[in-house]
Amino acid sequence: MDLDGMISGGGRGGRGGGGRGGYGGRGGRGGGGRGRGVCRFWLEGNCRKGDNCEYLHTDSSGGGGGGGFGGGGGGSAVEGEEAEAETGAGEVAGEDRDGGEAEEGEAGEETAGDLMIGGEEGFWAGGMQTLRGMAEVLAGSGGGGKERGGGGERRIPRRKACKFWLGGSCNRHNCNFLHAHTTAADVEMMTELTGHEKVVRAIALPESSSQLYTGSQDGTIRVWDCTTGQCVSVAAMGGDVGALITNSGWLFVGLPNLVKTWVLASGVQSDLPGPTGSVHQLLLHNGMLFAACSDGKILCWKFNPASQQFEPVASLTGHTAAVVCLEATATHLFSGSMDKSIRIWDLSTGACVHTVLAHDHVVMALVAWHTHLLSCSLDGTVKVWAPSAAGGGAIDLAFTHTDADDKGGSGQSDREPDGALAMRVSTDLAGNQVLMVAYSDNSVRLYDLPSFTERGALFTVQEVRSLCVGPSGLMFTGDSAGTVKVWRWTQ
Repeated sequence: MDLDGMISGGGRGGRGGGGRGGYGGRGGRGGGGRGRGVCRFWLEGNCRKGDNCEYLHTDSSGGGGGGGFGGGGGGSAVEGEEAEAETGAGEVAGEDRDGGEAEEGEAGEETAGDLMIGGEEGFWAGGMQTLRGMAEVLAGSGGGGKERGGGGERRIPRRKACKFWLGGSCNRHNCNFLHAHTTAADVEMMTELTGHEKVVRAIALPESSSQLYTGSQDGTIRVWDCTTGQCVSVAAMGGDVGALITNSGWLFVGLPNLVKTWVLASGVQSDLPGPTGSVHQLLLHNGMLFAACSDGKILCWKFNPASQQFEPVASLTGHTAAVVCLEATATHLFSGSMDKSIRIWDLSTGACVHTVLAHDHVVMALVAWHTHLLSCSLDGTVKVWAPSAAGGGAIDLAFTHTDADDKGGSGQSDREPDGALAMRVSTDLAGNQVLMVAYSDNSVRLYDLPSFTERGALFTVQEVRSLCVGPSGLMFTGDSAGTVKVWRWTQ
């Protein structure tokens, strides 16, 4: 199975049971007579039937099918109101509950050679809608009528954001979920950038540039003006954009079986053949370009000052499955893979000097922080690795973080943890470093380093697959719906 299948694959189980699916899959519909399950619309404050609802308006629920990998247990269908899938909204009583907005002012599609580049120093400024981070949590009685099957009061509002409110379509003032973009008191969402039609895989903001670059599975790169928030250029890449980085005046794009390069100042473009299959991540370090490939190889090119081109110098082999992520220090390259391992490579020789079976699932991201290495995985953990006393680039596990929710904070102690999909270190306005971790529950959680004290969470309609940070406290998230959100640390 490919990486996307690992993260979001898996169908729903059949009625009455439901097998375990891939990440994001759901269990089947629960068995039992009609009307004995808890009304999920009442739980969200959206049941329109009141006393006429055939399902329980109480927290005590009947049995349901087992949840899929990373998904919740199945519920029963409500007459006339089909329960919607977690990853998409259906129509309820003829009303579209997903609430997507039409796209306006979209730039025309261009060829790769016409990609708009360059830009003066800029920042996200005027003309943007500012949405304050912590909206009020509305209270009141739930369900629109007295509760069935018990007499308990409306349940305490959940820590989870209302996906209908995030999509602009929640019409209930007594919704049981948070109506907020974030629970972090010192973070605000500035704007949303829409236009991509599929998952945003990569976001890059060149240093001292007024343009933001985003790459998507829809096969395009979009260029956004940082002053107005408008898309100023769309370039078709001819394939799924698996990776995109900017560094030292260059733009690099990972495509199936190919890496494309641009010199931002001149627009000169060239191709670097060599990859087999998808390119999951690119890394430029000390004049060497590394590509993490789906065939388990790490390809390396070195910049030749004479030709002003990157030339192939090595192919690092050893992983037994796709290489997903890369990180480097002064002396070593680190790689994380679908084979659950982290490999450590000597940059001077290209030799693999250590292999660590790091996680119980795919290693999704690596971050070097001071003398430590951080890794996250679909197993739901973030691990901190310290230099080993043995030396030679070896690492020892120093700390494992699993969020309290992953340990059963929802009341389901046996549920699968939320997979960790991406990581990035941001700096707040006080100069504190904060770890951003994107999880499969459509949240990005913020942790102070090194304490791992949670600062709050950012919420999106679908899971975040790419993260980026910028100057002046800017943060960017790219999700599976194709939306890029711009966030900012505040005082």
